[in-house]
Amino acid sequence: MSTIVKRLLRSSDDLATKGELAKEADVPSIGEHQPRNPYTEIQVLQNHSDIVRLLHAVDSSRFVSAGDDGTAILWHTQTGRRHFTFSGHDRPITAMLLLTVQKTSFHDDDESSAALRDPILLTASSDKHICMWNVNTGQCLQTITELHSSVKCMVELRHGMWCSGGHDLSLWSHQGELLHRLDRVTAESDISLVLSIPNEKLVAVSDKTLLVFKVTSPMETGGAYQLEEYGNPHTQHREAIQSLVNVSDSVFATGSLDGTIVLWASARSVNFTRKLSSSARSPQGINHLYPWSIQCVVPVEERYLFAAIGAGFWLYDVVTGKCLAKKVAAHFSKIQHMVLLGEGSFLATCSADGTIRLWGSPGVTAAKTEETTEEQKPRYSKQIDRFMGISPRKEDTKGKSKSVDQLQFQPTLLGELLGHAGTVQMLLDCGGDGLASCGTDGLVILWKDGAVQSEHRNEFIREMLQLGVS
Repeated sequence: MSTIVKRLLRSSDDLATKGELAKEADVPSIGEHQPRNPYTEIQVLQNHSDIVRLLHAVDSSRFVSAGDDGTAILWHTQTGRRHFTFSGHDRPITAMLLLTVQKTSFHDDDESSAALRDPILLTASSDKHICMWNVNTGQCLQTITELHSSVKCMVELRHGMWCSGGHDLSLWSHQGELLHRLDRVTAESDISLVLSIPNEKLVAVSDKTLLVFKVTSPMETGGAYQLEEYGNPHTQHREAIQSLVNVSDSVFATGSLDGTIVLWASARSVNFTRKLSSSARSPQGINHLYPWSIQCVVPVEERYLFAAIGAGFWLYDVVTGKCLAKKVAAHFSKIQHMVLLGEGSFLATCSADGTIRLWGSPGVTAAKTEETTEEQKPRYSKQIDRFMGISPRKEDTKGKSKSVDQLQFQPTLLGELLGHAGTVQMLLDCGGDGLASCGTDGLVILWKDGAVQSEHRNEFIREMLQLGVS
């Protein structure tokens, strides 16, 4: 992609101030020869008519895309075939949730609930509706209209329940029955993120404040399941929280517009633990933009965190608080989303500059080659070791094995995927079937491993030849 095209993409996303863009001289470039980039084939899926913002895996062979056209589409990851189009909203879809199968929730002879044993997809929209879909049949099981505002987020809880957040916080059964609504009449900001944590609790984000709620059982209330506030609100960020993820069973993290990442203990009660990133940064420019905002946080192996900060990314060790790796200028514009691929072989980042980039260690080979024997292949104990190119068999000059904590790693640009004509909103790891992306151009793109696809085609030809002979 030429420099002119990249500049046009950046201007189309209203990134008008220099403060929000990385300096072009600092952003690495890569030529057409990319031997470490396995994604050499592309499949464009064009059934959406507006911005596609969300991707959600259903299982190893299917995923769903959704966006501003009010539809969600179920795709086959290997072939790109469209299974179903879920059309039930007249405004943009704002959140999706896949409910796990509740095998013990219904009697085997209850035909009316048989469909609910299949995976259920929830789509929430700014039309103040939530639709429940049977993923296997494409049927709309129910349209929930008992909402007072747009739904911004949803999360699955225990006992077959789930929760939705908007202006209010609502608790629902697996069948879509409203169990309890917590009215937030005096609240100035909607709930934008919600996360389930241990001990029947959940945390919710409202602007820069973290709220904790407890799900009380019928034994405690004497009636039905209910939501109640638990403890005092927590405010450790100066600006709005944009990321909320579980790191482990006892720790979760929040990332904010102000550029800070906060770790919270959640084993018993919610308590502040530490801040990972540098001190909070104030907005810059006449438009008061936040060039160092946290857009995305990705936990790895219950100990590490990748954080998209502005146009770059950082890798942190949650236990020690150390920064293990960073790339301050990875893109020309802010990174929107990230995903770790190939058991740590690559970190894929997507940006408002319209590109997807692959990062890792120049010494790690993701694809298997015939020239490399099993004995010659480096062995990695963890995904982070693979990403940083640290093999347990590698030793330093003193004969001691190097560990992640001893290194400050500089990720290398290994590949660039060009296909979108606008901001790339989200990425989804499709395993052996490649990588999926979506963007403001209304496209869903499947990026395929050329070597794997060639094997599939050769296998298909062999099968056809065998059928012809027989």
